[in-house]
Amino acid sequence: MIKAYSRTFKLSQAELIYQKMRNGTSESKPNVITFNSMIDCCVRCEDMQKATELFDQMTEGDVSPDLITYSTLIKGHCQTKNIEKALILHEKMLEQGIKADEVLYNSLLDGCLKANEMDMALKCFKNMKKLKIKASNVTYSILAKIYQKMGEIDKALGILDEMKEEGVKPGVFVFTCMIQTYIQDH
Repeated sequence: MIKAYSRTFKLSQAELIYQKMRNGTSESKPNVITFNSMIDCCVRCEDMQKATELFDQMTEGDVSPDLITYSTLIKGHCQTKNIEKALILHEKMLEQGIKADEVLYNSLLDGCLKANEMDMALKCFKNMKKLKIKASNVTYSILAKIYQKMGEIDKALGILDEMKEEGVKPGVFVFTCMIQTYIQDH
């Protein structure tokens, strides 16, 4: 039910179910899926304060956050351009031994782009490669936009060569970014 309410942006209804679970008036207790669904609902409804409160309740209780928990919360902070909080959570996640994936890094890269934190975006990409996380078409399209925004046209256009070296076939998003780069460069 919580997931359904999340998809329809009905945070108050999701909270009612969560509270019943938490107070023991439901047959089920909140587990990692419950918390992940609630945090996702908060992120979708742009209530990062509530999402953070849920994360704190989760970590103070006996439920351990997983990659989905961190990815969802990081995505929310990136959407609100709070890159500092996103990066703190990223570090905390890695310290706990939870391995990041390409989706999480795409959120970080896109968040840095939207917050105009280009140097931080490049550091995130470097860290992604250091952790041997394979970049996707989405990753490379975000990277092309980052280079484009930095005025690094040659680096943006060089992404196609890097993709070829990495064995990633360029898709529509990457080619669209390349066309935009050529237009920007006249």
